[in-house]
Amino acid sequence: MRFSAILFLIITIVGCDAQRQSQPTPSKPATDGVEELSQGFSILSWNTESGGSDPATIAKQLVSHVQTTDASIVVLQEVDPKAFNLYCESLKGWDSIIGASGRDDRLMILFDRKRFLLIEHREPNELFGFVVNPGNHRSPLMSLLTNKKTGSRFWVINVHQARDNEEIRNQQAQGLREWCREQGAILIGDWNYDYDFSTAKGNASFTELVRDNVLSWVKPDPMIDSNWADRNKDGVDDYADSIFDGAFVTGSVKNWGATCSVLVTDGDFPDDERTSDHRPVVVRVR
Repeated sequence: MRFSAILFLIITIVGCDAQRQSQPTPSKPATDGVEELSQGFSILSWNTESGGSDPATIAKQLVSHVQTTDASIVVLQEVDPKAFNLYCESLKGWDSIIGASGRDDRLMILFDRKRFLLIEHREPNELFGFVVNPGNHRSPLMSLLTNKKTGSRFWVINVHQARDNEEIRNQQAQGLREWCREQGAILIGDWNYDYDFSTAKGNASFTELVRDNVLSWVKPDPMIDSNWADRNKDGVDDYADSIFDGAFVTGSVKNWGATCSVLVTDGDFPDDERTSDHRPVVVRVR
């Protein structure tokens, strides 16, 4: 297995019943076996809009979303460090991995410890020579999990690509694509790839992600706007009929029958000062 020189950041592993530190263990390739149909699971991904929402409100909605979707893995983007414990405590019996990059807009992975076992975690600044975080962005938060029921191992990679820096966003896409050539993974999060419904095209980073068919896009069905933005306050979504959030699968995980949908709830858009400007995305693996 090929790996580039990677600078690892400090990542905190938090148990929802007690806090603890965990050190990475050597990596092994993800298994090639197809997940049994009866042992499927769901992953919920959500940009919680740190600084633009109320963590207590988000925590309540998070519990509701998990119950609605029967999710056993949750990945969150734009998490204020002050909200870490609140989100963790809202999901009893779960463990969480907290990213170190992103200042007040961190990444977080939570998973049901009854169903999954953490093997390894990473938060690299560089992947295969591509700079995915020059120091002022968010590195992808990567966790290698084992499904305790089936023994299948796979990477869950929480991603929040750069919004206002196209060069960095494209390097993030290229680095993840190259790293995933030899991995079975589910990559999910806020990609900022600006996929437009009318043209059926994304920006340059989307093109890089799907190049060579290393990553297969789990196209949401139906296609639903996942982000509300109204910078000029005219009451109209600045990015109507487009999507920022979603998922890709690689390696053996392509055989697991993944589907994706955008979770819509009453009154979610337009958002207010308590709620997020993103809708959650749910990936279901059969």
